[in-house]
Amino acid sequence: MGGVSGNVYHVKAIFYPDAQLRGVRAFLILRDLEEIGGRPRDKAREINYRRRLRDVDELEFKVVTKASPEEIKKLVSRHPEIKDVIVTLLAEGAPEPAKTEEETETVEGQPSENEGITLRIFLEKDAPLKGIRSFLVLQEIEKRTKVLSTNPARSDIQNGDIIDGHYFEVTIAPGADIEEIKEAVLKHPDVADVEVVEPGTRPP
Repeated sequence: MGGVSGNVYHVKAIFYPDAQLRGVRAFLILRDLEEIGGRPRDKAREINYRRRLRDVDELEFKVVTKASPEEIKKLVSRHPEIKDVIVTLLAEGAPEPAKTEEETETVEGQPSENEGITLRIFLEKDAPLKGIRSFLVLQEIEKRTKVLSTNPARSDIQNGDIIDGHYFEVTIAPGADIEEIKEAVLKHPDVADVEVVEPGTRPP
């Protein structure tokens, strides 16, 4: 029998009138909520909803999370395109949602971060919208292999807070086709270089 995963909230995020790339920003917001335990009540419906976002003025969805309303509001409000956030409690003590086949895989046998391969991705130093550029690169890598970790944290990368202002690192599962991944990443605008990192090394 499943446990309790948290409360059900209705979250409304209102964009500034001049906000750009709203669909991408909405996806980043949902990913942030998932990282603190949030789950859209109907995953397939939420994915389709994200894909339809273009010029909407506000984003609305239901989420199950153990986070407080204040934590949710703070998390969503940090996105610069968001003017206001309204969080409403709908139900307390929601049951744990059924896990997908991917989520029920056991941890045993999965590669650890130390066994992975680390890629260092450099952006052009004067690249605009570094957070969005970096997030799209992460998505590109995740299409091809499992991401074990990032440096800095994913949330920092999404906000453009990358190392020295122009690069970040992604540790992926061993066995991935490195050349294929590098080729795909280098096709993204404002990506200057991709290199495989030797443990303990820093760029010159």
